Amino acid sequence: MNLPDHWRCFHRKEGFTILNRQPQTRLKSIRLGLLRDNFFHPPVCTNPVPGSWPGIRRNELAPSLFPCTGVVSAALCFLAVLRFLATLCFPAALCISAAALTSSDPSCFGQEAASQPQPNASEVANHSAPEGADAEIVGWIEKLGSESYSERLEAQGKLEAFGSAALDWLRIATEHQDPQIASQARFMVQSGKFSIDGQNTPFELRKLLDRYEPADFESKAKLIRKLGLLDKNLGVSYLCRIARFESNPILAKVAAIELLRRLSPFEPATTLPPPSDPLDPSAPSADDLPSLASIILENLNGSKSQPSRWLQIAFERKENSEFPIEQWLPIIDQEEALFLDNHADTSLQVLAPLMRWVAEQSSLEPKQRDQGISVAKRLSLITANRQLAVLPQIDFCEWALRANLPEIVPFHYAQTATLFPQQAPALLNYLLAESFSKQNKSDLANQVAKMAKSRQRIELSKDFEVLSILGQPLKPPPINELLLRSNNQDIERAGVAEALINRGSFEWAEAELRESLGGREDSPEFATILTLTLLSQMLHELDRDAEASEVLEKFARRYENERLFQMQTETNGADIPSNYHLFAANDLAKNGKHAEARERYSKAIELAPDNVDALIGLARLPENDEEKQMRLQDQSEVVNALRNEIEGVDRDLRLAAPMFQTSEKRRLANQLNTFAWLVANTQGDQQEALLMSRRACALAPDRSAYLDTLAHCFEKQGDFEAALRAQRKAVAIEPHQPSLQRALKRFEEKAKEKRSQNIPATKP
Repeated sequence: MNLPDHWRCFHRKEGFTILNRQPQTRLKSIRLGLLRDNFFHPPVCTNPVPGSWPGIRRNELAPSLFPCTGVVSAALCFLAVLRFLATLCFPAALCISAAALTSSDPSCFGQEAASQPQPNASEVANHSAPEGADAEIVGWIEKLGSESYSERLEAQGKLEAFGSAALDWLRIATEHQDPQIASQARFMVQSGKFSIDGQNTPFELRKLLDRYEPADFESKAKLIRKLGLLDKNLGVSYLCRIARFESNPILAKVAAIELLRRLSPFEPATTLPPPSDPLDPSAPSADDLPSLASIILENLNGSKSQPSRWLQIAFERKENSEFPIEQWLPIIDQEEALFLDNHADTSLQVLAPLMRWVAEQSSLEPKQRDQGISVAKRLSLITANRQLAVLPQIDFCEWALRANLPEIVPFHYAQTATLFPQQAPALLNYLLAESFSKQNKSDLANQVAKMAKSRQRIELSKDFEVLSILGQPLKPPPINELLLRSNNQDIERAGVAEALINRGSFEWAEAELRESLGGREDSPEFATILTLTLLSQMLHELDRDAEASEVLEKFARRYENERLFQMQTETNGADIPSNYHLFAANDLAKNGKHAEARERYSKAIELAPDNVDALIGLARLPENDEEKQMRLQDQSEVVNALRNEIEGVDRDLRLAAPMFQTSEKRRLANQLNTFAWLVANTQGDQQEALLMSRRACALAPDRSAYLDTLAHCFEKQGDFEAALRAQRKAVAIEPHQPSLQRALKRFEEKAKEKRSQNIPATKP
């Protein structure tokens, strides 16, 4: 029967589709595929496959004389007649369909096939002529599509014997035009046959690796971030492996970007692995640890994947050499083009951090700063047009300020006018004000901040400087009293103020909080309690204890004198009266009024026996023997209560269901830190305090308050170098907190003094 070529290729393709189901048990499927191929006598496809496989042609199945008799033969003949008639009626449609299925030479099957994207064409172009061992590997990969099951099995064994050298070519072969070869290559890449040796693998790394293979896409992306956060470079080798061999191109690029983060001076401390603990006896010294660049380049030696090339370009760069922007701009152009075409090989999860990283690196070079700004503006347009929500816009502006690119914020703010036609979010307005402040335009910054506080609409001119007010301040939406209190405007202002406090914009935060209070300092509402707590704690951090006490006075007086008010607020506001006396006592103590300060500290302890800061304040006052004995008795009761609570929470943690583990760990870490903070600043077992503090930091390594406590424990031990290192970690997490900065300065002075005396630190 004289059938069209594309029809025969269609049947051949269909036969291989059946072969593609179960690589190990396919004898019956193979026979059915061969029956079809031999019945129609398909011609050999000798055209080389374009793009994805260098120097390899499609499988050449020689026609054989396999007998076709009985029902199977009749059925196949009937099917052939039907398809032949369909070809006569719809030749063009079947031709295009066959071309789409086989992806063969576009000249044979129309221009539509030529327009199909070739995901790995750029990779293959760099390796179009395999030689030596690579040529042998390519040959065995080609035999994965053999008719013979034993030959396929032999090819699989040979490729496994090559080890990781075969993985690069197998990963490329997952895009092979022959579906049988592509399926087998994908199966081998994901089979775990090439996994790293499980012996001598640290537990924390093995725990993540065991979860990676069976996980879905989103879970794998989260595990990649966790691998990047492992200290001592434990996860680096496996991240290189993912970037090199992962069959999903997006995950491979995400792993590469996770390693690129290490080269960014603007990356927040919470997104980077913690520095090694110098007091850990099992930790090797910095001189014994291999450098990050050496680990990455060794693991990527000979790699052919695109993410691996990114890492090689980044980590082969010599120290103090100029950033190779000319190599990175084509990479960004390619990724952006793929993203705008909605290609499956990239996503915003890849493009945004990559463009951010290139912009950061360029901004560090004075000659390349304009190019970095240009890259950031391109990302701004993508963010504004593709992420139609508030948080991505705020996140972009925060990154621009962190990366020392404040001129990008007004540009991005102008792009968001269509997203917020009436009024931009208040925090976005404050970020605009901060950008003007960093550009030394203080008057403009204060004007924007004032408009942000009054919730006025802000418009920028074409030069991003001239502001205009459109109409009167917008009225807040009416409050539905039946809704939760957390939905009102005061809660929103408190949230904005907290974000400003974390950014170090204390003046603007104070204005927001006082606007939120609006003379209602003695209200029992949750919004008032939250605002009072934030404002008083901020003033205390700024060493303005008298003002902090004054802010809380109305609420505290009413709490102490009105039983009904106390019942209304005891759930959320019980700490406010105690802190009112604490802050007042702190101010009195600083002014030398020790007797009055002692009275106020005692009142704070009476209202809240677990107010450890009041106990610490008492311990710092001059005292006689009777006063000291009373204080130590109170302190002993608090210490015993904390110890019992720690034991109880520890027991609950061991028995808690997995869904409650996180909250229980957080509660335990808080109690451990409270215990260590009290003992480290008073009298007690300092060794126990150090152990408690280190355990709290192990449970919550990203809490600056816990690291601050650890530094004070080291100070009490006389180890100022360790205190300095711990305090630097705390400041890296919260760089704008004044108390952390003051403690850091004190530890630096003490460590410097001890170095000058050449006295070795006392190790616990």
